[in-house]
Amino acid sequence: MDNKYKTEAIAEIIVNTLFFVLTVIFRAFTIAYLFNNFVAVAFDIPKIGLVVALGINLVAGLVTSESSSESNKSFRDQTITSFVSTTVALLFGWLLLLFV
Repeated sequence: MDNKYKTEAIAEIIVNTLFFVLTVIFRAFTIAYLFNNFVAVAFDIPKIGLVVALGINLVAGLVTSESSSESNKSFRDQTITSFVSTTVALLFGWLLLLFV
């Protein structure tokens, strides 16, 4: 019986880690997409790639992160919230580009 719980715990860790990594990559894609279509066009500056967007995401996360003691959400809930807010930002950016 103990082995079943260990397997479920390991599976949950793997799923949470994969979802977190995909969310970070998705956030970087969203940053690159929005930057390249709004900031780079407005200020006539070079576009950025996914790696630079990942760096911006990392720096922004370090600057704006709250300590773990301040957050009551679980790791999974924080990741889901991040994914949903990124999706909303990408959707609004895409909709805005339709009218520009």
